[in-house]
Order: sequence, then C-alpha cells, then structure tokens
Amino acid sequence: MERDCDASDTERQQTLDRIVAGGQLSAVEIIDSNGRVIAQSRGQLSARDSKELESLLEKAHSLKGSDDSLADGKDLDAVVVPLTDVQTSGQQLIVVPLRRASIENWLNGSEEFACWGFRRLG
Repeated sequence: MERDCDASDTERQQTLDRIVAGGQLSAVEIIDSNGRVIAQSRGQLSARDSKELESLLEKAHSLKGSDDSLADGKDLDAVVVPLTDVQTSGQQLIVVPLRRASIENWLNGSEEFACWGFRRLG
C-alpha cells in the first residue's frame, strides 16, 4: 500500500503528538534551515528534565551536519537528521527519546517519519 505523504501542517502536528503520546519519546521537533521550530511535540517531564530538554534542544538547533547527534547515553539524548523529501528540503527532524529508549531502534522502526524523507540509519 502506498502512503500519502502530502500532509497538512495540522496533520503533521497531529502525527508528532501521536508519536510522542506513544510513550517512547520525550520530544520531537521539525526545524527549518534557520533553526526555527516548524512543529513540535513534547511529553510530560519533570521540572529538572524539562530544563535539561530545553538546553539539549537549543544545542540541537545549531547542528547543521547530516545525521548529527547529541547522545552520550547518560542523560537525555538527541539525534538530528535531515528530511530529504522535496517538500521538506532544508528541514531537520530532532528526536529526543526517553532515557531508556534507543534512538536508532526507534527511528528505524518508525513509518511515520518515512513520509517526511527520513533516511534509515545504518
């Protein structure tokens, strides 16, 4: 079955919200080539984790290479990957999993991001 990948902004936001509500992610954002947030969704975090998340996302917004990550496996981690679909050119996806989740395993298993031009890791 072929997937329809022409999602409206509302549909994209609903997809992000649904993915975060699934319980595997702390946050997910889509940013444009200037680092401006286009869409985002965040899970419920403690005050300490929320502060850490804000700091991590600020650093992630400045990453410009392909498939960059801010992952040490100790605290919250983030991975930034370019979206390669024509409609999302220059945009990047930032994914922050829960502390116990594996970024690569989660992303590689996600069909939701395939529509936005996410290239599988590895």
